[in-house]
Amino acid sequence: MRLVLGLLGVCLAVGWVCGQTGFNAKTPVGGWLQSTATQNEISLALDAAGKFVWQPFEVRRWLEWFEESNENSHPLALAKWWLSENWDEAKNLSLPSLSILTRVREMAARKSVDSTSWERLSSVTLSYHPAKRWGVLVQLRHRDLLPFLEAYPSPSIEVATIRGFIGTTVWEFGRQYQRWGPGFLGTSLISDNGYPLDGISFSLQAKLPVIGRWRIRQLMAYLHGDFPGRFLMARRWEKPLGEKLSVGANEVNLSRSLSPLTLILPFYLASRLAVHSGWRKEGSDQVILSADVSYRSGDSNFYGILVIDDLKLRWWRKEEQIQRKLGWILGAQHETKKWGIGAEYASFDRLTYTHHIQAPYLYHGVGLGYPTGADSRAVSLWGRWQVNSKVQVSGVLVRSWLDRKTANKDQERYWILSLQWMASPNTLLALHWSQGYPPKWGVGGGWSEQQERTRFVILEGKFIGLWAPKVREEEAAKVSVQPQGTGVVSKSKFAWLTSLRDGKGTISAGEREGIKVGMRLSIVDAATNEIVGTFTVTQVKPNEATGRVEAVPNKIVRVGSKVMLPSQGQ
Repeated sequence: MRLVLGLLGVCLAVGWVCGQTGFNAKTPVGGWLQSTATQNEISLALDAAGKFVWQPFEVRRWLEWFEESNENSHPLALAKWWLSENWDEAKNLSLPSLSILTRVREMAARKSVDSTSWERLSSVTLSYHPAKRWGVLVQLRHRDLLPFLEAYPSPSIEVATIRGFIGTTVWEFGRQYQRWGPGFLGTSLISDNGYPLDGISFSLQAKLPVIGRWRIRQLMAYLHGDFPGRFLMARRWEKPLGEKLSVGANEVNLSRSLSPLTLILPFYLASRLAVHSGWRKEGSDQVILSADVSYRSGDSNFYGILVIDDLKLRWWRKEEQIQRKLGWILGAQHETKKWGIGAEYASFDRLTYTHHIQAPYLYHGVGLGYPTGADSRAVSLWGRWQVNSKVQVSGVLVRSWLDRKTANKDQERYWILSLQWMASPNTLLALHWSQGYPPKWGVGGGWSEQQERTRFVILEGKFIGLWAPKVREEEAAKVSVQPQGTGVVSKSKFAWLTSLRDGKGTISAGEREGIKVGMRLSIVDAATNEIVGTFTVTQVKPNEATGRVEAVPNKIVRVGSKVMLPSQGQ
Protein backbone atom coordinates (compact mmCIF):
# COMPACT_ATOMS: atom_id res chain seq x y z
CA MET A 1 0.00 0.00 0.00
CA ARG A 2 2.85 2.38 0.80
CA LEU A 3 4.39 1.64 -2.59
CA VAL A 4 1.13 2.50 -4.35
CA LEU A 5 0.74 5.76 -2.42
CA GLY A 6 4.36 6.65 -3.13
CA LEU A 7 3.99 6.16 -6.88
CA LEU A 8 0.72 8.08 -6.92
CA GLY A 9 2.38 10.88 -5.01
CA VAL A 10 5.15 11.14 -7.61
CA CYS A 11 2.57 11.32 -10.41
CA LEU A 12 0.55 14.02 -8.68
CA ALA A 13 3.68 15.99 -7.80
CA VAL A 14 4.76 16.43 -11.42
CA GLY A 15 1.32 17.37 -12.76
CA TRP A 16 -1.32 15.93 -15.03
CA VAL A 17 -0.93 14.56 -18.56
CA CYS A 18 -2.27 12.97 -21.72
CA GLY A 19 -1.76 9.38 -22.68
CA GLN A 20 0.23 7.29 -25.01
CA THR A 21 -1.52 7.25 -28.36
CA GLY A 22 1.17 5.80 -30.58
CA PHE A 23 4.69 4.48 -30.38
CA ASN A 24 7.55 6.81 -29.61
CA ALA A 25 11.12 6.13 -28.62
CA LYS A 26 10.94 7.99 -25.31
CA THR A 27 8.47 5.64 -23.60
CA PRO A 28 9.32 2.13 -22.37
CA VAL A 29 7.40 0.31 -25.12
CA GLY A 30 10.55 -0.33 -27.15
CA GLY A 31 12.43 -1.41 -24.03
CA TRP A 32 9.74 -3.90 -23.05
CA LEU A 33 9.70 -5.36 -26.54
CA GLN A 34 13.49 -5.55 -26.59
CA SER A 35 13.48 -7.54 -23.34
CA THR A 36 10.94 -9.88 -25.00
CA ALA A 37 13.09 -10.59 -28.03
CA THR A 38 15.37 -13.57 -28.35
CA GLN A 39 18.40 -13.93 -30.59
CA ASN A 40 16.73 -13.30 -33.95
CA GLU A 41 16.40 -10.62 -36.60
CA ILE A 42 13.53 -8.88 -34.79
CA SER A 43 15.71 -8.24 -31.75
CA LEU A 44 18.38 -6.41 -33.71
CA ALA A 45 15.96 -4.54 -35.97
CA LEU A 46 13.96 -3.29 -33.00
CA ASP A 47 16.88 -2.01 -30.97
CA ALA A 48 18.88 -0.44 -33.78
CA ALA A 49 15.88 1.08 -35.58
CA GLY A 50 14.41 2.85 -32.57
CA LYS A 51 12.92 6.21 -33.43
CA PHE A 52 14.53 6.24 -36.86
CA VAL A 53 11.99 4.06 -38.66
CA TRP A 54 9.03 3.53 -36.36
CA GLN A 55 5.69 5.04 -37.35
CA PRO A 56 2.52 4.83 -35.24
CA PHE A 57 0.79 2.46 -37.67
CA GLU A 58 3.68 0.00 -37.39
CA VAL A 59 3.12 -0.81 -33.73
CA ARG A 60 0.53 -3.48 -34.41
CA ARG A 61 2.67 -5.10 -37.09
CA TRP A 62 5.74 -5.25 -34.85
CA LEU A 63 3.64 -6.85 -32.10
CA GLU A 64 2.45 -9.46 -34.61
CA TRP A 65 6.05 -10.18 -35.62
CA PHE A 66 6.95 -10.77 -31.99
CA GLU A 67 3.98 -13.09 -31.53
CA GLU A 68 5.04 -15.11 -34.56
CA SER A 69 8.59 -15.60 -33.22
CA ASN A 70 8.12 -15.77 -29.46
CA GLU A 71 5.76 -17.16 -26.87
CA ASN A 72 3.63 -14.57 -25.14
CA SER A 73 5.74 -12.97 -22.41
CA HIS A 74 5.12 -10.48 -19.66
CA PRO A 75 7.20 -7.68 -21.27
CA LEU A 76 5.16 -8.15 -24.45
CA ALA A 77 1.95 -8.00 -22.42
CA LEU A 78 3.12 -4.74 -20.79
CA ALA A 79 3.81 -3.17 -24.18
CA LYS A 80 0.40 -4.24 -25.46
CA TRP A 81 -1.42 -2.93 -22.39
CA TRP A 82 0.16 0.54 -22.58
CA LEU A 83 -0.61 0.76 -26.29
CA SER A 84 -4.04 -0.85 -26.26
CA GLU A 85 -7.20 1.20 -26.68
CA ASN A 86 -9.48 -1.83 -26.46
CA TRP A 87 -10.49 -3.15 -23.04
CA ASP A 88 -11.49 -6.53 -24.48
CA GLU A 89 -7.87 -6.94 -25.61
CA ALA A 90 -6.27 -5.53 -22.44
CA LYS A 91 -8.28 -7.71 -20.03
CA ASN A 92 -6.89 -10.90 -21.59
CA LEU A 93 -3.25 -9.92 -21.01
CA SER A 94 -1.09 -11.50 -18.32
CA LEU A 95 0.61 -8.60 -16.52
CA PRO A 96 3.23 -8.54 -13.77
CA SER A 97 1.95 -6.54 -10.81
CA LEU A 98 5.33 -4.76 -10.51
CA SER A 99 8.15 -4.37 -13.02
CA ILE A 100 11.42 -2.45 -13.15
CA LEU A 101 12.99 -1.89 -16.56
CA THR A 102 16.56 -0.60 -16.79
CA ARG A 103 18.02 0.76 -20.02
CA VAL A 104 21.70 1.51 -19.50
CA ARG A 105 23.30 3.41 -22.39
CA GLU A 106 26.92 4.34 -21.70
CA MET A 107 29.01 5.99 -24.42
CA ALA A 108 32.55 7.13 -25.06
CA ALA A 109 32.21 10.16 -27.36
CA ARG A 110 35.07 11.76 -29.25
CA LYS A 111 34.37 15.21 -30.73
CA SER A 112 36.38 16.74 -33.55
CA VAL A 113 36.93 19.89 -31.46
CA ASP A 114 37.32 18.31 -28.04
CA SER A 115 38.77 15.37 -26.16
CA THR A 116 37.00 12.08 -25.46
CA SER A 117 34.21 12.29 -22.88
CA TRP A 118 31.92 9.81 -21.15
CA GLU A 119 28.24 10.37 -21.99
CA ARG A 120 24.99 8.52 -21.25
CA LEU A 121 21.31 8.21 -22.17
CA SER A 122 20.16 5.85 -19.43
CA SER A 123 16.73 5.40 -17.87
CA VAL A 124 14.86 3.40 -15.23
CA THR A 125 11.14 2.65 -15.62
CA LEU A 126 8.79 1.38 -12.91
CA SER A 127 5.31 0.11 -13.69
CA TYR A 128 2.69 -1.03 -11.22
CA HIS A 129 -0.57 -2.81 -12.08
CA PRO A 130 -2.80 -3.41 -9.04
CA ALA A 131 -5.55 -4.39 -11.50
CA LYS A 132 -5.89 -4.81 -15.23
CA ARG A 133 -8.17 -1.78 -15.31
CA TRP A 134 -5.41 0.68 -14.43
CA GLY A 135 -1.67 1.02 -14.03
CA VAL A 136 1.05 3.47 -12.95
CA LEU A 137 4.22 4.28 -14.85
CA VAL A 138 7.24 6.32 -13.67
CA GLN A 139 10.38 6.79 -15.76
CA LEU A 140 13.59 8.45 -14.55
CA ARG A 141 16.14 9.46 -17.15
CA HIS A 142 19.69 10.73 -17.38
CA ARG A 143 20.41 12.63 -20.59
CA ASP A 144 23.50 14.20 -22.14
CA LEU A 145 23.49 16.42 -25.24
CA LEU A 146 24.34 13.86 -27.92
CA PRO A 147 23.68 13.83 -31.70
CA PHE A 148 20.75 11.40 -31.44
CA LEU A 149 17.14 12.11 -32.36
CA GLU A 150 15.95 10.99 -28.91
CA ALA A 151 18.40 13.29 -27.06
CA TYR A 152 16.19 16.38 -26.99
CA PRO A 153 15.81 18.20 -23.64
CA SER A 154 13.92 16.23 -21.01
CA PRO A 155 13.40 16.43 -17.23
CA SER A 156 14.81 13.90 -14.78
CA ILE A 157 11.30 12.60 -14.06
CA GLU A 158 10.54 12.05 -17.72
CA VAL A 159 7.28 10.10 -17.45
CA ALA A 160 4.94 9.84 -14.46
CA THR A 161 1.44 8.85 -15.43
CA ILE A 162 -1.61 6.80 -14.47
CA ARG A 163 -3.60 5.06 -17.21
CA GLY A 164 -6.84 3.14 -17.07
CA PHE A 165 -9.98 1.89 -18.80
CA ILE A 166 -13.54 3.00 -18.05
CA GLY A 167 -15.87 1.10 -20.33
CA THR A 168 -14.63 1.77 -23.87
CA THR A 169 -12.80 4.97 -22.85
CA VAL A 170 -9.05 5.09 -22.18
CA TRP A 171 -8.00 7.85 -19.76
CA GLU A 172 -4.61 8.99 -18.55
CA PHE A 173 -3.19 11.74 -16.40
CA GLY A 174 0.31 12.67 -15.37
CA ARG A 175 3.42 13.41 -17.45
CA GLN A 176 3.79 11.69 -20.80
CA TYR A 177 4.86 12.11 -24.43
CA GLN A 178 2.42 12.45 -27.31
CA ARG A 179 2.56 11.46 -30.96
CA TRP A 180 -0.55 12.34 -32.94
CA GLY A 181 -0.46 11.45 -36.60
CA PRO A 182 2.27 10.24 -38.99
CA GLY A 183 5.75 11.68 -39.44
CA PHE A 184 9.45 10.83 -39.08
CA LEU A 185 11.29 13.80 -37.54
CA GLY A 186 8.06 14.80 -35.86
CA THR A 187 4.33 15.00 -36.35
CA SER A 188 2.37 18.06 -37.37
CA LEU A 189 1.02 19.57 -34.12
CA ILE A 190 1.58 17.17 -31.20
CA SER A 191 4.91 15.33 -31.42
CA ASP A 192 7.14 13.22 -29.20
CA ASN A 193 10.29 14.99 -30.38
CA GLY A 194 9.62 17.75 -27.84
CA TYR A 195 9.28 18.08 -24.08
CA PRO A 196 6.87 15.78 -22.17
CA LEU A 197 3.51 17.35 -21.39
CA ASP A 198 1.66 17.57 -18.07
CA GLY A 199 -2.10 17.16 -18.36
CA ILE A 200 -5.03 14.81 -18.68
CA SER A 201 -6.49 13.06 -21.70
CA PHE A 202 -9.02 10.51 -22.85
CA SER A 203 -9.59 8.46 -25.98
CA LEU A 204 -12.89 6.97 -27.11
CA GLN A 205 -14.79 5.73 -30.14
CA ALA A 206 -17.94 7.61 -31.14
CA LYS A 207 -20.52 6.99 -33.85
CA LEU A 208 -21.72 10.33 -35.19
CA PRO A 209 -24.54 11.14 -37.62
CA VAL A 210 -23.57 11.30 -41.30
CA ILE A 211 -19.78 11.01 -40.76
CA GLY A 212 -19.95 7.62 -39.02
CA ARG A 213 -17.62 6.08 -36.42
CA TRP A 214 -14.44 7.95 -35.40
CA ARG A 215 -11.84 7.65 -32.66
CA ILE A 216 -11.61 10.92 -30.75
CA ARG A 217 -8.70 11.94 -28.52
CA GLN A 218 -8.66 15.01 -26.33
CA LEU A 219 -5.81 16.52 -24.33
CA MET A 220 -5.82 19.27 -21.71
CA ALA A 221 -2.26 20.24 -20.74
CA TYR A 222 -0.60 23.07 -18.85
CA LEU A 223 2.65 24.46 -20.29
CA HIS A 224 4.71 25.75 -17.39
CA GLY A 225 8.27 26.54 -16.56
CA ASP A 226 9.37 28.70 -19.53
CA PHE A 227 7.00 31.42 -20.80
CA PRO A 228 4.16 32.65 -18.57
CA GLY A 229 1.81 29.71 -18.05
CA ARG A 230 -0.25 28.66 -21.06
CA PHE A 231 -2.95 26.05 -21.53
CA LEU A 232 -2.77 23.64 -24.44
CA MET A 233 -6.01 22.08 -25.66
CA ALA A 234 -5.73 19.47 -28.38
CA ARG A 235 -8.20 17.16 -30.13
CA ARG A 236 -7.66 14.50 -32.78
CA TRP A 237 -10.13 12.70 -35.05
CA GLU A 238 -9.13 9.39 -36.67
CA LYS A 239 -11.00 7.12 -39.04
CA PRO A 240 -9.87 4.07 -41.07
CA LEU A 241 -11.29 3.89 -44.58
CA GLY A 242 -10.84 0.20 -45.26
CA GLU A 243 -7.73 -1.82 -44.42
CA LYS A 244 -5.21 0.41 -46.23
CA LEU A 245 -6.39 4.00 -46.01
CA SER A 246 -6.86 6.14 -42.90
CA VAL A 247 -7.51 9.84 -42.32
CA GLY A 248 -7.06 12.11 -39.33
CA ALA A 249 -7.42 15.73 -38.24
CA ASN A 250 -5.91 17.69 -35.34
CA GLU A 251 -6.93 20.97 -33.75
CA VAL A 252 -4.85 22.78 -31.12
CA ASN A 253 -5.65 25.85 -29.03
CA LEU A 254 -2.96 27.76 -27.09
CA SER A 255 -4.31 30.25 -24.54
CA ARG A 256 -3.39 32.03 -21.32
CA SER A 257 -6.66 30.78 -19.81
CA LEU A 258 -8.77 27.64 -20.06
CA SER A 259 -12.07 28.02 -21.91
CA PRO A 260 -14.82 25.49 -21.06
CA LEU A 261 -16.19 25.93 -24.59
CA THR A 262 -13.19 24.07 -26.04
CA LEU A 263 -14.27 20.91 -24.22
CA ILE A 264 -17.32 20.49 -26.44
CA LEU A 265 -16.95 22.81 -29.48
CA PRO A 266 -14.42 23.02 -32.32
CA PHE A 267 -11.56 25.19 -31.09
CA TYR A 268 -11.78 27.90 -33.74
CA LEU A 269 -15.53 28.26 -33.22
CA ALA A 270 -15.06 28.41 -29.43
CA SER A 271 -12.38 31.08 -29.80
CA ARG A 272 -14.53 33.29 -32.05
CA LEU A 273 -17.56 32.93 -29.77
CA ALA A 274 -15.47 33.98 -26.76
CA VAL A 275 -14.17 37.06 -28.61
CA HIS A 276 -17.60 38.14 -29.92
CA SER A 277 -19.11 37.67 -26.46
CA GLY A 278 -16.49 39.93 -24.93
CA TRP A 279 -14.95 37.24 -22.73
CA ARG A 280 -11.59 37.55 -24.47
CA LYS A 281 -9.63 40.07 -26.50
CA GLU A 282 -9.02 39.68 -30.22
CA GLY A 283 -5.92 37.59 -30.85
CA SER A 284 -5.79 36.16 -27.32
CA ASP A 285 -5.94 32.55 -28.59
CA GLN A 286 -3.81 30.72 -31.13
CA VAL A 287 -5.69 28.00 -33.03
CA ILE A 288 -3.85 25.65 -35.44
CA LEU A 289 -5.41 22.88 -37.53
CA SER A 290 -3.97 19.97 -39.50
CA ALA A 291 -5.29 17.11 -41.63
CA ASP A 292 -3.44 13.92 -42.58
CA VAL A 293 -3.94 10.84 -44.71
CA SER A 294 -1.99 7.56 -44.66
CA TYR A 295 -2.00 4.76 -47.22
CA ARG A 296 -0.52 1.38 -46.32
CA SER A 297 0.18 -1.39 -48.81
CA GLY A 298 2.04 -4.42 -47.54
CA ASP A 299 5.30 -3.23 -45.99
CA SER A 300 5.00 0.28 -47.44
CA ASN A 301 3.43 3.41 -45.99
CA PHE A 302 2.73 6.76 -47.66
CA TYR A 303 1.48 9.81 -45.78
CA GLY A 304 0.69 13.46 -46.28
CA ILE A 305 -0.13 16.24 -43.80
CA LEU A 306 -1.45 19.78 -44.26
CA VAL A 307 -1.01 22.35 -41.45
CA ILE A 308 -3.24 25.44 -41.33
CA ASP A 309 -2.29 28.13 -38.83
CA ASP A 310 -4.08 30.94 -40.62
CA LEU A 311 -5.59 31.12 -44.12
CA LYS A 312 -6.47 34.35 -45.89
CA LEU A 313 -9.06 34.12 -48.65
CA ARG A 314 -7.61 36.94 -50.76
CA TRP A 315 -4.22 35.42 -51.61
CA TRP A 316 -4.00 37.39 -54.88
CA ARG A 317 -3.44 40.62 -52.98
CA LYS A 318 0.31 40.99 -52.66
CA GLU A 319 0.18 42.72 -49.28
CA GLU A 320 -1.69 39.74 -47.78
CA GLN A 321 0.39 36.92 -49.20
CA ILE A 322 2.86 37.31 -46.37
CA GLN A 323 0.06 36.50 -43.92
CA ARG A 324 -0.47 32.98 -45.25
CA LYS A 325 0.52 30.49 -42.55
CA LEU A 326 0.50 26.97 -43.97
CA GLY A 327 2.71 23.90 -43.93
CA TRP A 328 2.82 20.41 -45.39
CA ILE A 329 4.65 17.13 -44.84
CA LEU A 330 5.01 14.30 -47.37
CA GLY A 331 6.66 10.97 -46.58
CA ALA A 332 7.11 7.35 -47.66
CA GLN A 333 8.56 4.33 -45.90
CA HIS A 334 9.14 0.64 -46.57
CA GLU A 335 9.86 -1.52 -43.54
CA THR A 336 10.57 -5.24 -43.23
CA LYS A 337 12.31 -7.31 -40.57
CA LYS A 338 15.55 -7.30 -42.55
CA TRP A 339 15.71 -3.79 -43.96
CA GLY A 340 13.91 -0.47 -44.16
CA ILE A 341 14.14 2.80 -46.07
CA GLY A 342 12.26 6.09 -45.87
CA ALA A 343 12.12 9.68 -47.06
CA GLU A 344 10.28 12.78 -45.88
CA TYR A 345 9.87 16.38 -47.05
CA ALA A 346 8.44 19.18 -44.91
CA SER A 347 7.87 22.88 -45.64
CA PHE A 348 6.33 25.66 -43.52
CA ASP A 349 5.48 29.30 -44.25
CA ARG A 350 7.20 32.15 -42.45
CA LEU A 351 4.51 32.77 -39.83
CA THR A 352 3.29 29.19 -39.28
CA TYR A 353 3.41 28.18 -35.59
CA THR A 354 3.62 31.85 -34.51
CA HIS A 355 1.27 34.50 -33.15
CA HIS A 356 1.38 38.28 -32.92
CA ILE A 357 0.59 38.31 -29.19
CA GLN A 358 1.38 34.92 -27.72
CA ALA A 359 4.75 33.21 -27.56
CA PRO A 360 5.60 30.84 -30.43
CA TYR A 361 4.63 27.19 -30.58
CA LEU A 362 7.45 26.20 -28.21
CA TYR A 363 7.72 24.48 -24.85
CA HIS A 364 11.06 24.55 -22.99
CA GLY A 365 12.77 25.69 -26.18
CA VAL A 366 11.55 22.77 -28.33
CA GLY A 367 8.71 22.86 -30.84
CA LEU A 368 5.46 21.17 -29.91
CA GLY A 369 5.00 20.03 -33.50
CA TYR A 370 7.50 19.57 -36.30
CA PRO A 371 11.00 20.30 -34.92
CA THR A 372 12.16 22.75 -37.64
CA GLY A 373 9.28 25.14 -36.93
CA ALA A 374 8.15 28.20 -38.87
CA ASP A 375 9.82 29.42 -42.08
CA SER A 376 11.66 26.16 -42.69
CA ARG A 377 12.14 23.26 -45.05
CA ALA A 378 13.55 19.84 -44.22
CA VAL A 379 14.47 16.78 -46.29
CA SER A 380 15.10 13.51 -44.43
CA LEU A 381 16.42 10.16 -45.66
CA TRP A 382 16.94 7.11 -43.49
CA GLY A 383 17.52 3.39 -43.81
CA ARG A 384 18.84 0.22 -42.23
CA TRP A 385 20.04 -3.17 -43.45
CA GLN A 386 20.73 -6.35 -41.49
CA VAL A 387 23.96 -7.87 -42.70
CA ASN A 388 23.23 -11.02 -40.67
CA SER A 389 21.32 -12.04 -37.55
CA LYS A 390 23.72 -10.08 -35.28
CA VAL A 391 25.00 -7.16 -37.34
CA GLN A 392 23.11 -4.19 -38.78
CA VAL A 393 24.00 -0.93 -40.52
CA SER A 394 21.74 2.14 -40.32
CA GLY A 395 21.92 5.79 -41.28
CA VAL A 396 20.04 9.11 -41.21
CA LEU A 397 20.58 12.23 -43.34
CA VAL A 398 18.68 15.47 -42.73
CA ARG A 399 19.10 18.74 -44.63
CA SER A 400 17.18 21.69 -43.21
CA TRP A 401 16.69 25.33 -44.20
CA LEU A 402 15.73 27.50 -41.22
CA ASP A 403 14.46 31.09 -41.55
CA ARG A 404 14.98 30.57 -45.26
CA LYS A 405 13.73 34.02 -46.33
CA THR A 406 16.44 35.86 -44.40
CA ALA A 407 19.95 36.72 -45.54
CA ASN A 408 21.47 34.94 -42.55
CA LYS A 409 23.12 31.57 -42.65
CA ASP A 410 20.18 29.19 -42.73
CA GLN A 411 21.30 25.78 -44.01
CA GLU A 412 22.06 22.93 -41.65
CA ARG A 413 23.05 19.36 -42.36
CA TYR A 414 22.87 16.48 -39.93
CA TRP A 415 23.89 12.90 -40.61
CA ILE A 416 24.72 9.78 -38.65
CA LEU A 417 25.98 6.34 -39.68
CA SER A 418 25.79 3.45 -37.23
CA LEU A 419 27.09 -0.10 -37.04
CA GLN A 420 25.26 -2.24 -34.46
CA TRP A 421 26.20 -5.65 -33.07
CA MET A 422 23.76 -7.62 -30.94
CA ALA A 423 26.17 -9.24 -28.50
CA SER A 424 23.34 -10.94 -26.57
CA PRO A 425 19.53 -10.73 -26.53
CA ASN A 426 19.75 -7.81 -24.07
CA THR A 427 23.11 -6.25 -24.96
CA LEU A 428 23.91 -4.06 -27.95
CA LEU A 429 27.27 -2.60 -28.95
CA ALA A 430 27.30 0.16 -31.55
CA LEU A 431 29.74 2.47 -33.31
CA HIS A 432 28.33 5.82 -34.50
CA TRP A 433 29.87 8.42 -36.81
CA SER A 434 27.99 11.70 -37.14
CA GLN A 435 28.12 15.40 -37.90
CA GLY A 436 26.02 18.12 -36.28
CA TYR A 437 22.89 17.75 -34.19
CA PRO A 438 19.29 16.85 -35.14
CA PRO A 439 17.42 19.88 -36.52
CA LYS A 440 15.45 22.02 -34.11
CA TRP A 441 13.51 25.28 -34.13
CA GLY A 442 15.91 28.20 -34.41
CA VAL A 443 16.38 31.81 -35.48
CA GLY A 444 19.14 32.13 -38.07
CA GLY A 445 19.80 28.41 -37.70
CA GLY A 446 19.07 26.09 -34.80
CA TRP A 447 22.71 25.48 -33.82
CA SER A 448 25.87 27.55 -33.80
CA GLU A 449 28.28 27.20 -36.72
CA GLN A 450 30.73 25.30 -34.55
CA GLN A 451 28.06 22.83 -33.41
CA GLU A 452 26.90 22.27 -36.99
CA ARG A 453 30.41 21.29 -38.05
CA THR A 454 31.21 19.17 -35.02
CA ARG A 455 31.82 15.53 -35.84
CA PHE A 456 31.43 12.67 -33.38
CA VAL A 457 32.79 9.17 -33.09
CA ILE A 458 30.76 7.39 -30.42
CA LEU A 459 31.23 3.90 -29.01
CA GLU A 460 28.01 2.83 -27.30
CA GLY A 461 27.18 -0.02 -24.97
CA LYS A 462 23.50 -0.62 -24.22
CA PHE A 463 21.92 -3.08 -21.82
CA ILE A 464 18.22 -3.68 -21.25
CA GLY A 465 16.98 -5.67 -18.27
CA LEU A 466 13.52 -6.31 -16.82
CA TRP A 467 12.75 -7.40 -13.26
CA ALA A 468 9.20 -8.52 -12.42
CA PRO A 469 9.00 -10.36 -9.05
CA LYS A 470 5.23 -10.88 -8.96
CA VAL A 471 3.50 -12.35 -11.97
CA ARG A 472 -0.12 -13.30 -12.46
CA GLU A 473 -1.08 -16.54 -14.12
CA GLU A 474 -2.11 -16.19 -17.74
CA GLU A 475 -5.87 -16.18 -18.23
CA ALA A 476 -6.40 -18.29 -21.32
CA ALA A 477 -9.73 -18.73 -23.01
CA LYS A 478 -11.15 -22.10 -22.03
CA VAL A 479 -13.49 -24.11 -24.20
CA SER A 480 -15.19 -27.15 -22.77
CA VAL A 481 -15.11 -30.07 -25.23
CA GLN A 482 -15.77 -33.68 -24.30
CA PRO A 483 -13.43 -36.25 -25.93
CA GLN A 484 -16.18 -38.88 -26.28
CA GLY A 485 -19.26 -38.70 -28.45
CA THR A 486 -20.32 -36.13 -31.01
CA GLY A 487 -23.31 -34.53 -29.32
CA VAL A 488 -21.42 -31.74 -27.52
CA VAL A 489 -19.28 -30.87 -30.50
CA SER A 490 -22.21 -30.70 -32.87
CA LYS A 491 -23.91 -28.11 -30.62
CA SER A 492 -20.74 -26.03 -30.20
CA LYS A 493 -19.58 -23.39 -32.62
CA PHE A 494 -16.37 -24.21 -34.44
CA ALA A 495 -14.18 -23.09 -37.34
CA TRP A 496 -12.11 -25.11 -39.77
CA LEU A 497 -8.33 -25.14 -39.73
CA THR A 498 -7.77 -24.18 -43.38
CA SER A 499 -3.96 -24.07 -43.51
CA LEU A 500 -1.01 -25.27 -41.42
CA ARG A 501 2.70 -24.74 -41.97
CA ASP A 502 5.70 -24.48 -39.63
CA GLY A 503 3.49 -24.25 -36.54
CA LYS A 504 1.35 -21.42 -37.95
CA GLY A 505 -2.22 -21.86 -39.10
CA THR A 506 -5.34 -20.10 -40.37
CA ILE A 507 -8.95 -20.68 -39.31
CA SER A 508 -12.19 -19.81 -41.10
CA ALA A 509 -13.47 -17.39 -38.42
CA GLY A 510 -12.50 -13.88 -37.40
CA GLU A 511 -13.67 -10.77 -35.61
CA ARG A 512 -17.24 -11.23 -36.82
CA GLU A 513 -17.41 -14.38 -34.69
CA GLY A 514 -15.83 -12.67 -31.67
CA ILE A 515 -12.26 -13.89 -32.17
CA LYS A 516 -9.64 -11.64 -30.52
CA VAL A 517 -5.85 -11.57 -30.39
CA GLY A 518 -4.49 -13.64 -27.48
CA MET A 519 -7.30 -16.22 -27.36
CA ARG A 520 -6.31 -19.86 -26.93
CA LEU A 521 -8.78 -22.17 -28.67
CA SER A 522 -8.99 -25.95 -28.56
CA ILE A 523 -8.34 -27.94 -31.73
CA VAL A 524 -10.48 -31.08 -32.13
CA ASP A 525 -9.90 -33.93 -34.57
CA ALA A 526 -12.89 -33.99 -36.93
CA ALA A 527 -13.01 -37.81 -37.01
CA THR A 528 -12.37 -38.84 -33.39
CA ASN A 529 -13.66 -35.70 -31.64
CA GLU A 530 -10.54 -35.69 -29.43
CA ILE A 531 -8.61 -32.57 -28.41
CA VAL A 532 -5.36 -32.68 -30.36
CA GLY A 533 -3.93 -29.19 -29.77
CA THR A 534 -4.44 -25.48 -29.14
CA PHE A 535 -4.66 -22.49 -31.46
CA THR A 536 -3.31 -19.16 -30.10
CA VAL A 537 -4.66 -16.19 -32.07
CA THR A 538 -2.04 -13.64 -33.23
CA GLN A 539 -3.88 -11.76 -36.00
CA VAL A 540 -7.57 -11.25 -36.73
CA LYS A 541 -9.40 -10.24 -39.91
CA PRO A 542 -13.15 -10.04 -40.52
CA ASN A 543 -13.55 -13.61 -41.81
CA GLU A 544 -10.35 -15.37 -40.75
CA ALA A 545 -7.67 -15.46 -38.09
CA THR A 546 -4.06 -16.65 -37.95
CA GLY A 547 -2.10 -17.96 -35.01
CA ARG A 548 0.29 -20.50 -33.52
CA VAL A 549 -0.66 -24.18 -33.51
CA GLU A 550 0.60 -26.44 -30.70
CA ALA A 551 -0.12 -30.15 -30.69
CA VAL A 552 -0.92 -32.15 -27.56
CA PRO A 553 1.85 -34.72 -26.79
CA ASN A 554 1.49 -37.84 -28.94
CA LYS A 555 -1.22 -36.18 -31.06
CA ILE A 556 -1.14 -34.83 -34.63
CA VAL A 557 -2.92 -31.70 -35.83
CA ARG A 558 -4.10 -31.85 -39.44
CA VAL A 559 -5.64 -29.38 -41.88
CA GLY A 560 -9.41 -29.82 -41.68
CA SER A 561 -9.49 -30.10 -37.89
CA LYS A 562 -12.11 -28.20 -35.93
CA VAL A 563 -11.14 -25.17 -33.86
CA MET A 564 -13.70 -24.59 -31.12
CA LEU A 565 -14.92 -21.01 -30.87
CA PRO A 566 -15.69 -19.32 -27.54
CA SER A 567 -19.30 -19.27 -26.45
CA GLN A 568 -21.12 -15.93 -26.63
CA GLY A 569 -20.03 -13.51 -23.94
CA GLN A 570 -16.94 -15.52 -22.99
